[in-house]
Amino acid sequence: MSYIFKIATLEDKEELEALINSCYRGESSRAGWTTEADILDGARVDRAMLENLLKNRDVCLLTLCKGYEIVASICLTKEEEKVKLGLIVVKASMQGMGIGKKIIEYAQEYAKREWSVISAEVEVISIRNELKEYYKRRGFVDTKKYTTLPNSSLWTSKVGEIKLLLMQKELC
Repeated sequence: MSYIFKIATLEDKEELEALINSCYRGESSRAGWTTEADILDGARVDRAMLENLLKNRDVCLLTLCKGYEIVASICLTKEEEKVKLGLIVVKASMQGMGIGKKIIEYAQEYAKREWSVISAEVEVISIRNELKEYYKRRGFVDTKKYTTLPNSSLWTSKVGEIKLLLMQKELC
């Protein structure tokens, strides 16, 4: 069975909510290497957040489907001449198979083609060294710029204040 990229719609929000939360938080996320279960409690997204993203014309949620199942997704947000990449997930049991690399590459090409952006950004939890290294292998550079993870009613920190590191990449 082959993989197909598609743009998410409002009809996908429940499946996306389940996938994103299962990849980032809780026991199910421990099956993959991208878990935040030791850092944050609670949900990463809810349906209202996803609905707002899906209705925003400067946002595109791309999915990778195997048959009818969404197995990976990425959120692209256009900001002037750059694209912010976020909510990057691959089904925990399928991590380590190159799917994350594929969806990130596809998202960058999509953003260049559709929005004429010239750079991409990701924010990484600063204590997640394995994620920083992952993005470095994808051509992202550590900017040494940090922000604090915003407060949310969806999650609570298990480790105190959490810093996000901004990483950037020029898209040629």
